[in-house]
Amino acid sequence: MSFWLRLAGEDNHKATSMIVYDSNVKGFRADVRSNQIESKILKAFKEKTGRGTSASEISSWKNSMLYMSNALDDKEIPEDAGVAIEFMLPRSSKRVDLILTGKNAQKSNSMVIVELKQWEKAEKTDQPKPS
Repeated sequence: MSFWLRLAGEDNHKATSMIVYDSNVKGFRADVRSNQIESKILKAFKEKTGRGTSASEISSWKNSMLYMSNALDDKEIPEDAGVAIEFMLPRSSKRVDLILTGKNAQKSNSMVIVELKQWEKAEKTDQPKPS
């Protein structure tokens, strides 16, 4: 299952953006449960970028994807919904952590972009809640 996005109005070579890991919810959760998710992401990352990454990023993949797998353990999220990890933004070195794709209740194509953070500490602010 290949998950590629293309920007309108550009030639295919420049316009294609890459997803490092793609599966569906069922496959993603199986990869997490079998403790293979970080090695699968790393292997694909090396194949697609020609380089490795830091041990801290690999550890972050393992920890973050466990939390995402737990969050996706919901009967309202179809097992065939797409899961894409490490979407490389066009003309940038930036990446999106995780994208979920599928159909919404009206059967329209939908996408949820998830940017994961691993903060060691969070503090309460005095800012009022948005209304």
